[in-house]
Amino acid sequence: MNQLTKQDRKVYWIRYLSPLIAFLFCPITILFLWSIWSGPVVQSDYELNEVIEP
Repeated sequence: MNQLTKQDRKVYWIRYLSPLIAFLFCPITILFLWSIWSGPVVQSDYELNEVIEP
């Protein structure tokens, strides 16, 4: 039987998470998430819409 060494057992799960880690650190993904995170901010100022009374 194939016995895993102690160190192999510690890093065994990295094999399954490596595509996810590569996707998260891809520059295109970072730019895409940054564009969503820092989207356009709508600032409504009520002072600009004052009612002018005669």
